[in-house]
Amino acid sequence: MRGLWHGISGRTGHLERIEQCGNRVVVTAYRTIHDFRVDGTLRNGARDIGPACNNFRTANHFDDGVMFFRLFNLFDAVTRRLSGEEMIFAFIDGIETRTKKICHYPIDG
Repeated sequence: MRGLWHGISGRTGHLERIEQCGNRVVVTAYRTIHDFRVDGTLRNGARDIGPACNNFRTANHFDDGVMFFRLFNLFDAVTRRLSGEEMIFAFIDGIETRTKKICHYPIDG
């Protein structure tokens, strides 16, 4: 999922950057930084930095290729999954946003 993604349907214009190393992931979008480990625990879950969500905590895990953001480890609030050349981002409000990768990060460097 690493790369810079741009919304082409749903929330058109949505822009987010995903960086990943092992089970550590950083997602930057909507003036918010989500920094977490994908291990299903609140302890290592997202510690969000941004104007609207400083008090939200999520447990993050992968299930069958889908990354889940489980708010307070109670219910799934956001998912991200790859579908061919697109990444599909779905928020709790039911809006599904298809994104296209506009920047690939090099493997080395």
